[in-house]
Amino acid sequence: MTKEKNPRHEDAGAKYSFTIITARNPARLTKTMTFKEDGEIEKASGGQLLRGHAEVWTAESLNDFAEVLASLGHDQALTYGRPAADSVRIVTKKAYQRAGSPDNLVPRDNEHFQFPTSGGVFFIDYDPEDGTTSKGADEVYTALCAAVPGLQDKGHIRWLSSSSNIVNMVSGEDLTGERGRRFYFFTTNASDIPRAGAALITYLWAAGYGYIKVSKAGALLERTIVDGVVWQPERLDFAAGAYCVKPLEQQRGAPSVVGGPPLDTRRDIPDPPTEIVRLAEQNKAAAKAAIRPEAEAAKIRFIETRASEMEAQSGGNIEQHRQTVRRAVESGALVGAYPLTVQFAGKLQPVTVEGVIADPDTYNGCLTCDPLDDEYDNGRLVGKLYLKGTTPRLFTFRHNRTFTLVRDLVRVQIVTGRTADATERVLQELNSFPDVFDFGGGVVQVASGNVYRQDRASLRQLIGGRFQFYRTKTQPNGGTVEIALEPPNAILDAILSNGTQRQLKRLTAVISAPVMRLDGHLLTAEGYDPDTCLVLELAQ
Repeated sequence: MTKEKNPRHEDAGAKYSFTIITARNPARLTKTMTFKEDGEIEKASGGQLLRGHAEVWTAESLNDFAEVLASLGHDQALTYGRPAADSVRIVTKKAYQRAGSPDNLVPRDNEHFQFPTSGGVFFIDYDPEDGTTSKGADEVYTALCAAVPGLQDKGHIRWLSSSSNIVNMVSGEDLTGERGRRFYFFTTNASDIPRAGAALITYLWAAGYGYIKVSKAGALLERTIVDGVVWQPERLDFAAGAYCVKPLEQQRGAPSVVGGPPLDTRRDIPDPPTEIVRLAEQNKAAAKAAIRPEAEAAKIRFIETRASEMEAQSGGNIEQHRQTVRRAVESGALVGAYPLTVQFAGKLQPVTVEGVIADPDTYNGCLTCDPLDDEYDNGRLVGKLYLKGTTPRLFTFRHNRTFTLVRDLVRVQIVTGRTADATERVLQELNSFPDVFDFGGGVVQVASGNVYRQDRASLRQLIGGRFQFYRTKTQPNGGTVEIALEPPNAILDAILSNGTQRQLKRLTAVISAPVMRLDGHLLTAEGYDPDTCLVLELAQ
């Protein structure tokens, strides 16, 4: 697509901006659909954007924008945030940093893409609940307006999702039918989109349009009829549809324009009042309670399956593998031998948690598959490794969840009458952790630039994710077995009440930029500086 295809591209009177991303590497961004011999469709995710070009466009009318949507190529996608420059090359963050952060290059992240304070596009993505029939456009719009009356009679564009209406041109059979739907509203102030999106989700839950999805690992995932994670300025909308290999062809029609005024999201999607928030939370709690038995069964299946896979790959004790997987699911701690799928040098490769921690220069910033479901969306890259600073971690955009990476569990034996010895061992290990400190008379953990004071519950989760407590039991045949234990309350209470006797590292403050020390040296290394008791955590 070129500028000439939309003569309003540089019109000074245009009001609503969006950004067209054109890929250079890979050659294709959208999903690929291939017809298999067994009659099924094989779906492959588009490539991860490594190099490309971003160009800010504007439209005066929904018809203008509909023309743009219909003309996008399979090497193109949209974002509804924009870079500072109207036209700029896109590279990875590593390439940007290696190049010295020049003005003519930007990575696609929320630091370099922002929603404008002027007009923009409020994108709503409807996906049907698994196992249900897709709703028609009128039905979805009616539900949206029932939850948020301010959406009534507002102008918008409707279009079927990129997976809809994949047709076998030999037989004429529509193999997918209608899947999800997209709705595009113009909004007068795009910078309000994140707030408006969060408010919309609350209204939908209160109106009864929310549900709980059980993940492969048994997590309770809050969902509504619309995707709640699309309102990020750098987020790609693969509006061009699927790339179909013959004999497949996509026949989802053209975007449909419904006339009406643009949204003023502050007025039309106001902050939910207290009673709406309360009703939404009540509906969430009821939905979770109803499905919790199913989630628990899914978690047990996942733990057994993943532990067996780990045993087959690396040997070891199956019970220890179960504990490792359970920590990943319940505590968000990925330990030692836990397997990850990481993209490095453009290829996916298996590597353990211990492996990425041992080589932060190689793996920092690398993208990963979902750590609890590496087959999610055909292996789509939804996670990112952050290995610098105090706490190595993996953030998954799929769940907006941060996993802590730990080299291996510290094993502590509990012996009757020797609790003091076990407590001392735990304190010694805590002092070696780069993110645990004494601060203001209490124990704190530093994570993502924030300081979290520990009480008994939070300390139990912190220690439980990094230590394995156990006791031995003598068998009738004279042998012994190890019995895994939760962190003992006596140890937790002793640590919290010990005050300065804990002798943990002292923390003065957490800073987010280099600072000049009193000795004249510039503090630039991330992590803890023992001379100043400062922790430097740069934004990532």
